[in-house]
Amino acid sequence: MGKIILRLYVLLIAAILLLQVYFFVQKWWWIDHNPISTSFIRERLAEFRETVPDAQLQFTWVSYARISNNPKRVIFAAEDANFFEHDGVDWNALQKAYEKNEKKGQVVRGGSTIT
Repeated sequence: MGKIILRLYVLLIAAILLLQVYFFVQKWWWIDHNPISTSFIRERLAEFRETVPDAQLQFTWVSYARISNNPKRVIFAAEDANFFEHDGVDWNALQKAYEKNEKKGQVVRGGSTIT
């Protein structure tokens, strides 16, 4: 019985490590390879083609470093106004979201969305 538990434990650890390697490879790949499109881009293009059937997608990818800091800050402010004041997780926002969701009996509020 002990060998079975040990094997299950080793398999669990291996699965977790493989998942982390997968995430690492994904991040590494997208650092140097820009996507041709995203599901968001394809959805918006399809909506636009309802009024302009021959619309084509035109864009120029730029590196993250070439993007002004102002739009970056706007995105953070829109998603989590306190992002630069906490350590990546807004525990107060999570607590408030939990309390509100419990009160309503369903998910009606999220917290710490960037993280």
